[in-house]
Amino acid sequence: MRKKIFLLLLLVTGVQAFAQTDNNMRESKNNLKDMNLFGKVKTFKITPYKLVDYFGKITKGDKQEFWRGDVVIVFDEHGYKAENNTYNKVGNLSQKVIYKYDDKGKRLSRDLYNAYGKLQMKFLYVYDNKGAKKAYNSYSPTGELNDSYLYKNDDKGRMIEEVWIKKDKSFGSKYTYEYDKMGKVAKMCQYTASETQVDNCTSYKYDKNGRISEIEIYNSNNSLSRRSVITYDEKGNEKEIKYYDGKGTFLEERSYTYKFDNNGNWIERIESINQFPKSFLEREITYYP
Repeated sequence: MRKKIFLLLLLVTGVQAFAQTDNNMRESKNNLKDMNLFGKVKTFKITPYKLVDYFGKITKGDKQEFWRGDVVIVFDEHGYKAENNTYNKVGNLSQKVIYKYDDKGKRLSRDLYNAYGKLQMKFLYVYDNKGAKKAYNSYSPTGELNDSYLYKNDDKGRMIEEVWIKKDKSFGSKYTYEYDKMGKVAKMCQYTASETQVDNCTSYKYDKNGRISEIEIYNSNNSLSRRSVITYDEKGNEKEIKYYDGKGTFLEERSYTYKFDNNGNWIERIESINQFPKSFLEREITYYP
């Protein structure tokens, strides 16, 4: 589950959305900030296209084969995610997720509905008396507990451990977190075989603006397996990512060029790998007046 979420975050917002420092004290101070969006955004849609290279001019072609329909995120006027609507290829609603918050902005629930408005699953957030998240539980439409994510937090309310417990009460996975002196996530370790056997660990370094500038992935015997170096443009969007193997050998370079709207949000992005254009993303953004 976490892998799918991480890959989606990379597609939609880049690496910055992954390492927020206060996502456990309250679900977010502002989802727009997490997604590096500017202005009073109302809706957000992203669509992947094939590239067309016509005498060196890059334009969008047909939609990618993996595209299964649009996903439209709706924000409230405070910048919190209110809905996540999924549509099929012909534009009909197939799934709706509704988010609810308390008056302090903490997320209380995440309700998943099918195209006919019937509740399919309910997710509830549980907080301790300091406001730190301590559990995230999913329930069937009839109220049966499906699975749970349990959290341990440090004295500053930051998540230091996340454990997934399956419906049959067996262990699913575990993630541990360490923080640097600025309160940023410095290290994350993953466990899937057992609570004591580590699969891999990822360390993070940040630039002077608090953005992730370097990612190192270590395998179970603590050997470096992969390293990424990230640079940004003046708006905080990824400009270039260079990948290296554990021995420091260069693997590839991904670079990004953007087209922006009047609010400074990118609406078109071309990704190039080793200077060869590979993908085209289009974002459709609407705003509150």
